[in-house]
This record gives sequence, structure tokens and C-alpha cells, in this order.
Amino acid sequence: MRRARRPGAARSLGGPLGPMAGCGRHDGRRSVSRHPSTSRAALSALGRAHHGYPVRATYRWQFHKGFGFRDAIRLVPYLAELGISHCYASPYLKAHAGSNHGYDIVDHTRINPEVGTETERQAFVRTLNAHGLYQILDVVPNHMRVDDPENRLWWDVLALGRRSRFAHYFDIDWVTPERPYEDKIVIPILGGPYGEVLEAGAIVLDFEAGHGGFVVRYYDHLLPLSPASYPQLLAEVAQCVEGLGPGDEAIGQEISDLIALFERASSQIADGAVAAELVGLVTEGVSRMAVWVTGHARCAEALKAVLARYNGDEGAGARRYDALHALLEQQAYRLAFWRVAGYEINYRRFFDINELAALRMEDPEVFAATHELIGRWIAAGDVTGLRIDHPDGLRDPRGYCARLQDWARDRRRTKGMVGATDPGLLYVVVEKILGADESLPGDWPVHGTTGYDFTRLVSGVLVDADGETGIDAAYEAFVGTHDHYANLLYECKVLIMHTILGSEIHTLGMALDRIAERDRRTRDLTLSAQRTALFEIVACLPVYRTYVTADGVSAADRAVIDAACAQAKERNALVEPAAVDFIHDLLLLEGLDARAAEERGEILEFVGAFQQYTGPVMAKGLEDTLFYRYNRMVSLNEVGGDPSRFAVSCADFHEANIERLRDHPGTLLATSTHDSKRSEDVRARLHVLSEIPEAWGTRGQWLKARHMTFKGLDGTAPSSRDEYLFYQTLIGIWPLTPSPEAWADMRGRLKDYVLKAAREAKAETSWVKPAPSTRAPWRRS
Repeated sequence: MRRARRPGAARSLGGPLGPMAGCGRHDGRRSVSRHPSTSRAALSALGRAHHGYPVRATYRWQFHKGFGFRDAIRLVPYLAELGISHCYASPYLKAHAGSNHGYDIVDHTRINPEVGTETERQAFVRTLNAHGLYQILDVVPNHMRVDDPENRLWWDVLALGRRSRFAHYFDIDWVTPERPYEDKIVIPILGGPYGEVLEAGAIVLDFEAGHGGFVVRYYDHLLPLSPASYPQLLAEVAQCVEGLGPGDEAIGQEISDLIALFERASSQIADGAVAAELVGLVTEGVSRMAVWVTGHARCAEALKAVLARYNGDEGAGARRYDALHALLEQQAYRLAFWRVAGYEINYRRFFDINELAALRMEDPEVFAATHELIGRWIAAGDVTGLRIDHPDGLRDPRGYCARLQDWARDRRRTKGMVGATDPGLLYVVVEKILGADESLPGDWPVHGTTGYDFTRLVSGVLVDADGETGIDAAYEAFVGTHDHYANLLYECKVLIMHTILGSEIHTLGMALDRIAERDRRTRDLTLSAQRTALFEIVACLPVYRTYVTADGVSAADRAVIDAACAQAKERNALVEPAAVDFIHDLLLLEGLDARAAEERGEILEFVGAFQQYTGPVMAKGLEDTLFYRYNRMVSLNEVGGDPSRFAVSCADFHEANIERLRDHPGTLLATSTHDSKRSEDVRARLHVLSEIPEAWGTRGQWLKARHMTFKGLDGTAPSSRDEYLFYQTLIGIWPLTPSPEAWADMRGRLKDYVLKAAREAKAETSWVKPAPSTRAPWRRS
């Protein structure tokens, strides 16, 4: 998953799955645990089709509310006629209501009811099999949607904090020096500063029996209240009941019993109670509350009065919200303005999306809990392959894939699907974005990637290399400057670290400083010097991430880290060389064995977190920033692409094909995916510009002169780069002869797209701080 998906379908071809002479180029990578079942002998069998179902061609189905299992069943015969071998299904576990992509899972134990029922899923599988088709399912191990009460794991963590039995499921930094909220999760959902929002009455206390009792409501957001807060609230309800005059003594006794029950639960929270017992107490208490609130008018009236007092209905001025503020301060979370997320958020996310919290999939319990349902489908033969979403977000991708293969093998063996001559390796491809000079690690027990690398090669071979000089001249004449690609990428990554991903590098810096303090040779390195060095190394890293584990460092990773650290020293004269060297040695695990056990653990934790951080920085800096700034030839600005490399020669294209056949013959070959920024036909038209660079340059200057009147009042908006992207976009979608109604719709979509592109570029405007002056020119066009 790169970002929110649009509904739709996409095709990809499976590479040949014939026998392999070996497992390809082994680059020496090693992982935390070497699983016997994923030895080199087992890996060499990855070329063999699993279940006897060779992947010939896949067709991706995007399941959502408007396209479910029943809709897919009707199309299966058509796909069979096309020669498709496998349906490649988007995630269809229980997702956030209304999700159009399914990558925002809230419950791994249920099917998404908007897609269909279990009966309908089984009918879908039977239909596939009846037509000789099988299923590859998209799996999302990195994160979950958390701003949804349906996510009972996160809800429990919000209610109980570190005492929750699910607290270790998520990557939360509970204790961070320099931050005044120990043992609290920062929840950046507010539309303004906390104090202003609170005193505007937008945050309210409510009672929702269906959501576990007392809740905090902020518009559509619901958050639970800690059971430790219940005795106080119930005591106030009891006072209100008494104030209403004599009544049923049983009501008073019931409230007293509930107070005692929640006080018992509160003491168990403080003492680290057994989870099951604590949950039982809270569940019982809420159920009993729901009964007397709905069954006793006096209780309902008293509860309403207590809620009104907390919600500022009594008194005047800002002080009337003191009680609610005090109550919120008792919770395991801290509500915050959404704009502080980039600097203050303390849980790992999918990129910068606050609603998607990262899972600690390296924990065996987390793995088991989130894969149980899929495991049953694999055991039944309903799912014959998996596509792993965003593996670079995992602590140890190779270790995850190895565990996945062992887990799948165990389940298939119970069904007699793994014989003596079958290694039992499930067909698995990973959404790994490879650099132009990067290879998929040879010891990952997977068949290959989802095809971004092939897309780059196909695009490159269709570009005329002889046109590069002319295209460069046309671009520089239009934008009025020479864009140095490497410098731009560096600047974009630094920008991301200073803004939307600033909190994570702050946490990394604090962890690094704690390690430095332990050694007399490094304790004099200032926190500032270490942070500066961290910024520079991450900005200079040429790939998305490395894969260093406790078992060692590959030659490829060593080369990448060496190069990044050397460049960090060269790029910034203010960086402290000793700080760079310190980080360099940590990342390469130099001297790790000589450290004490506790220190080794801290270093490995730092290295793991560092590697999980560099991927999002590259993705946001490259895909979502640079690709909208460096507009030399936008057909090359695709996920997995390298716009600085103008073309791919036929010889290099064929060499890459031979290498793929040798190393990963089962990989997917895609020319477009659901993550593509532009469809194949648009890219193909734009590639032609490389054959006519002089004519394109002349026409570009004519367009620029003709449209000067549409610039903003100061003549700077849209920028020349944005304008150049706009003209290429028009060429990519032409010829276009829609109806008047469709043309009006297209104009609106084009305006929205260019405004989006300008905000993604984060130069004159951005999503965080939109500049109205950049919108006006496109409205007038």
C-alpha cells in the first residue's frame, strides 16, 4: 500500500515458474532466526508452482461496498476465457466502514461485511476453482485502522494504556524524555489547539452502552474512558439520584455496588491485573450500567445531569470546562491538534497517516492473532498465494516471510497438502520497491515482487535515449533553472524529516543519545550533534531501507551504509564527523558482541527502528514530493522508477529479464498497478516526447507565453514546474473527444489534479498549509 487506493482492477503477468538452477544471487543477508524449513535447499524450490497451480496471469479485483463477492462471481467465466490463472484479491478482512480499498483493517478475525458473507466467500472460491482459477490474497501485516471503535485492540489500549493486554501489539513510545506525557498516547484528531477546542464545547463526555459505557466524543470520533474514572462519575450520579428525592433504594444500592466493582477494577489496573479478570469486571459493570440507565428514569435523568456538568452546561466562562479537562488528564491518551502529529505523535504509523497505527508483527503473538483467519483459508486451499503489503514497514521482513512460510506449511500439512517431495512453500510476492541498482535479497523465502521494477524497465525501454539532451534543454528553458536530481531528492527528504515525520526522528535521536551516554568514548557527543548526523545519514541513504539483523550485515547493506555516511560528511560542513562515525558503527553492529546484554538490546532496537523509519522518509520524499517537483519527463515519475535515469537500453532490458528468470522466475510482471500515478496509455504517449524534444520545447514555450495572463496577481502561481506538469498531463490524455458534460467533468478533474500536485510538491503550497493564491489561477483557467 502506497496510499489510499482508488477502486478498480489491474492485470499482471506471472513470470515463468519452471525449475530453478539455484536461488539466485545470494548477497549474504542473514536474519534473526534461521528457520530450518527455509534453508537454501528449500529456497531453491521456489520456482515450483504450489498446489500445482502455476501463476500464469493475475487479474486484480478491488473489493469494496460497491463490488463484492457476488459481483466477482459473475465475472469469473470472463476471466477464465481471457486466460487468467489467478484472481489477485485486495484485502477483504473487516475494514473501516465505507473503505474503498480495504487496507484499513479494524478486525483480522472477520470478513468485511460490505464485501460479503462467509457463505458468499465460499461460493466465490468454488466458482474460481470450477473455472480453473485460484486466488492470491493481499495481506496487510504492517498496520491497522485505529480511529474506529470497531478496532477492539486499540480501543482496549486507549482505555487501559500500558496495562492493556494488547499494548504490545502496537509500536508505541510510552516514555520519551522532553515530552510531558509519560504513559500517554498522543491522539492528534483536533481541528485546533486543545484548549480552544475544549472551551468551544467540541469535546464532550457521553454514555454509549454499545461502545463500552462512558466515552469521549469529538464529532465523529469516539474514545473510551478508563475504568479508573468510573467510580468518580458514578458517585456523582448517585448524588444526583439522591437530589431527585426519595426513591427506590435498590437503585442506590446498585450504584454503590457498581462503584465498588469499578474501584476493584481500578485497583487491578494499578496492580497490573490478569487481563481476563479485569476485562470481565469492566464488561460486567458496563452491562449493569446499561440496564439501569435504560430501565430507570431517575438514573437516566441523573446521568444526563452529570454529563451536562462536565460538558460545560453549568456555569460561565472557560472554568466550566475544568472538570472535563481534569477527567481527560486521567486518561491513557492526550488529545491534540492534528498539526502537531509530525512533531509529537508517539506511535509508529503507516507513513504519516495518523489513522493507521503500525503493528509489532515481529511479536509471535501479534502474528498469530492477525493471521488466524487467513491461515484457515490457506489450509482449506481457498487461498493459494499471498501478496504482502508494505514489507519494508516490518522490523524484519525476511524473518516475517520465513515465519509466514512455516505457518502456512503447518496449516497445509494438517490437510495433507504437503508431501514428502513438496517443500510446502506458499506462493508469496512482496510489495518491495527496488532501486535501479538494487536486487531483492536472495534469502527471502518469496517468489518475487509485485512488479514495480518491471514497470520501470518497460517504461525505460520505450524512451528514446537520444532525446535526453533535447528534453533537458526544453525543461530547463521552461522552468528557468537546472534541477540537480540528487540535490532535489536530498532536500525533499530533509523537508519530510523536519515536518510530517519529525516525531519519529526525535524519538530515534533520544534512543541514540541513551546509547552514547553508556560509552565513555561517545558520551560527549551532544544530542544536537547526533540528531544532525541522523538527519544527514537518512537523507543520503540511496535506497528505501537496509535489512540489518542480529545475525549480521550483508555486503549490499554495508555498501549502502558506508556510502550514506560518507556522503553525509560531504554534504553538510556542520555535521560532526565523530557523530556520523558513531551511528555508522551502530548500524553495522560493530563491536556488538563486546557490549553488555542490555546495551546489545538497545542497539538492535535502535537499528531496527532506524530501518523502519528510512522507508517512509524515502517514500514521502521521493514518491510524494520529488515526483511533483522534478517534472523533466513525468512518464518516468512512477513508484519504483528513477526519473534521473532517462532510458533503458534494449540490452539492459534483456539482461534484466534473464536475471529475473534466474533469480525469481515466479515474480509478477506489471505494467500498471493500483498505485500507478499514470496509466499505461498516458505514459506511452508521453514517452513519444523523447523522440521529438525540439518540437516539444518550442511548443512548450509557446504555451507558456500564451497563458501568462492566467498567472496569479504576483505572477508566481502556478509555478513553472507545475505548469510544465500540466501541459504534459494534457498531452498524456489526448486525443480526447468527450461529450460536453464529460468535458466539463474533465476540466474539474484536471484542476483538482494540478492543485493536488502543487500541494504534494510542498513548495508554494502544501496539504498542511494550503496557500489560497495557488488555487485561484487554476479556477480562472
